[in-house]
Amino acid sequence: MFELFFLKSYLWPKKRQLSVALIGLLSLFVISIVVWLLLLFLSITEGIEKTWLSKLTSLNAPIRITPTEAYYNSYYYQIDSLANASNYSLKSIGEKLKSEKTDPYEGGTDEAIPNYWPVKEPSSIDPVKLAFSSFKSLQTKFPKLIAEDYEVAGALMRLELIRPNTRNFQSFLSQVSYVATYPQTPSHLEPLIQQPSIEDVKHLMYMASLYSETDLQERLLANTISLDKAEFKTHFDEPPKLAPPWAYFVKDKLIVPENGVVLPKQFRENDVLLGDKGYFSYQAVTPMSSQEQRLPLQVVGFYDPGVIAIGARFILADPTLVQTMNANCQTTALDPLLTNGIQVWFDDLKKTRVIGEELANEFTKAGISEYWKIIPYYEYDFAKELISQFQSDRYLFMLVGVLILTVACSNVISLLLLLVNDKKHEIGILLSLGASKRSIALIFGGIGVSVGFVSSLIGITLAYLTLSNLGLFVNFLSSIEGQQAFSPLFYGDSLPNTMSAKALIFVLVASPILSLLAGLIPAIKACKLKPSAILRSE
Repeated sequence: MFELFFLKSYLWPKKRQLSVALIGLLSLFVISIVVWLLLLFLSITEGIEKTWLSKLTSLNAPIRITPTEAYYNSYYYQIDSLANASNYSLKSIGEKLKSEKTDPYEGGTDEAIPNYWPVKEPSSIDPVKLAFSSFKSLQTKFPKLIAEDYEVAGALMRLELIRPNTRNFQSFLSQVSYVATYPQTPSHLEPLIQQPSIEDVKHLMYMASLYSETDLQERLLANTISLDKAEFKTHFDEPPKLAPPWAYFVKDKLIVPENGVVLPKQFRENDVLLGDKGYFSYQAVTPMSSQEQRLPLQVVGFYDPGVIAIGARFILADPTLVQTMNANCQTTALDPLLTNGIQVWFDDLKKTRVIGEELANEFTKAGISEYWKIIPYYEYDFAKELISQFQSDRYLFMLVGVLILTVACSNVISLLLLLVNDKKHEIGILLSLGASKRSIALIFGGIGVSVGFVSSLIGITLAYLTLSNLGLFVNFLSSIEGQQAFSPLFYGDSLPNTMSAKALIFVLVASPILSLLAGLIPAIKACKLKPSAILRSE
């Protein structure tokens, strides 16, 4: 009986120490896994948002400036319809910028101005030229600021799809689309334009042989690096002698062949290839009737529009095509306020609000604020709801992350309570030797912080390794599901694999703090222990 009691008294402390060690390892494991998953999830979602915003602002610019109704109703805009110097047609912003005269009206030759017309602006007021002067003024503060006018038209695009196995019948693809000009100044579209594929180049070769176009064959051969490796020339330091038959870049400027259009990448799914030809169909209003007009087009590239709702119907075209459509068709189904405007690019999206305010001040000083509406990217009608949803999701994910991390860090309470019970004797000795209760509390609080910090480092390491090999992880999931795990339409061609700095700081701060808070309960309990009671029980 004595031997049994002795054995039990010997083994029990060992079991308690083992329990403390196991719970400690469990706490480290749980917090590390939560930190790993939290960092992984927040980094990917933030990366998706940044990628999407990058595509949005590369295509549509961080700030758009659109003419107001006051602009379209002004004498400055309306007078072109009465002036022989303007061919009796309204001018776009680009044409107004290039025109020598603010007022093209000649009283001796042009017809009389109706009495109900708006009052003529002072000769010093030229809304377009003053707006671009304001941009130049801001370039002293923001050197990388670039402004350029754009036009949008609406038309029916009809493509003829000629393939080797369909020579006995015609296959067509028709879609009502928005047709927009692409940036002429140093372009931000480079990350969005997709490389030609082997299928594209083989189709161009087939079209060249079908129509005996030797010039096209020479251009293909001159700009094909390796057909087997699908390597083709798309970037040049200076204009090439034999230009490729696809969209390409000279330095950072996008060049589109004559009558060329760059389609959203979704058209590839409908078997559209480079070299496919067709036409734009639109209605031109004449004094007697409305007649269908057609403009030839050829597919010269594809681009990634992101997840914008209208992205699949937004075609980038040679500016001449868009200008011709708008010049011949003064009435359109599109909102007149959206068919023409100015796009403003700069290098840092964080400056959007500041630059918008600076522009508003410059327009006010120039006396043209009533003619223009400044719209930052987060207020675009076609993107506002999605941006708002991204922000709401981010806050929600952060809140959920805090709750999950709090639950994980609560394991520290169990660990430290066991540790306090296991170290009562040592606590009693320290207190009897004069140690303060605060120092005892700091010991156990420090253990809680250490557990949280070490767990964070382990979780960060796991997250870094996972993000570095994210492609293998995605391929594994895709093989299990038997299909692509993440839709390229929403997530892009690949998931973001860069760790979020915000998420990293959040984890490094939140985990130790939550672990410290979780360790307060055991620390307070340790402070309340009385040395006499502890030593008497021993």
